[in-house]
Amino acid sequence: MSSNVNHPRHYNTHPSRIEAIEICRHLDFNIGNAVKYVWRHRDKGGHEDIEKALWYLDDHITEFGPSYHHPSNDIPIKLALAAETEPNPHLKAYYLSLAQGDINQAAQHLRQYHENHTPHQEHT
Repeated sequence: MSSNVNHPRHYNTHPSRIEAIEICRHLDFNIGNAVKYVWRHRDKGGHEDIEKALWYLDDHITEFGPSYHHPSNDIPIKLALAAETEPNPHLKAYYLSLAQGDINQAAQHLRQYHENHTPHQEHT
């Protein structure tokens, strides 16, 4: 299989050098999809990916509540590493909120990012 199937570039370009699947495979469907869409948005779907991530976070909050318990202690550590290496302050706060299991806070930070960045600013 090609690298576009096994290790697509848009899931491997985060400054943390963590591949999205290393985190997403351990999360529930909604949270995993939110992480995936934010992870790839700069290299694939842009603002639409941020809107999709927000949809999944909102669905999680509606269906399961505003918090999340990580199934593995390794996941908050990887999310914290993503936050540490993330250049954008809103996305840094998003990853830290996810690491803490605070989905409301994560959604709020992601909304701030979405509102403050036009599509052509996403690569900065």
